[in-house]
Amino acid sequence: MASIQQIQALIRKSAEESRKQYAEDGNTALQPKVNEPVIQLPTNTPDPVINTAPAATSPTVQVTPQQELKSWIRSNLKEGRDFGKLPSVPRPVLFREGALRIMHHLQLRPQVTLLDNAVSVDGTSAGYTITVKVTLIDPDGAPVAESIGSASTLLEPGLKKASVNTCAQQAQKRALVAAIRMLIV
Repeated sequence: MASIQQIQALIRKSAEESRKQYAEDGNTALQPKVNEPVIQLPTNTPDPVINTAPAATSPTVQVTPQQELKSWIRSNLKEGRDFGKLPSVPRPVLFREGALRIMHHLQLRPQVTLLDNAVSVDGTSAGYTITVKVTLIDPDGAPVAESIGSASTLLEPGLKKASVNTCAQQAQKRALVAAIRMLIV
């Protein structure tokens, strides 16, 4: 597994590339403005590091890589397409499309490993239970995060008549979204 410092370096590198792209496109929203007041961050985030070096014309706030990733997510993911509410869940959830966008932004690739493939009979019908592990790999080939996902046609009404392939895709999707959420939180 990659260390926290490696993950932060990867996130920081990705954020710098995004900043360069915005600057090339003429977008000045991410560039600091002279004499702009420093906005207080919410109390649930760590205190920012203020750079008060004599050469600086105004204090600058150093944003952590996780804050930069969350900022990128807020500005690039769209509700209904990348995340949204489900009827049985009170808070918005990350969809597969949103997880794939974040994975692409961080230049990660998934590696899927089948952990368990079980066929069971509940008395009236046969069902499948599939468990997979998804490992997110950085461009250097080092694992960054991993998570396990499972799906069962016996326990889930939506998958009652699903094929083995559909059940496997559902397990992979759950593991991928869980691994991406580990990077965000």
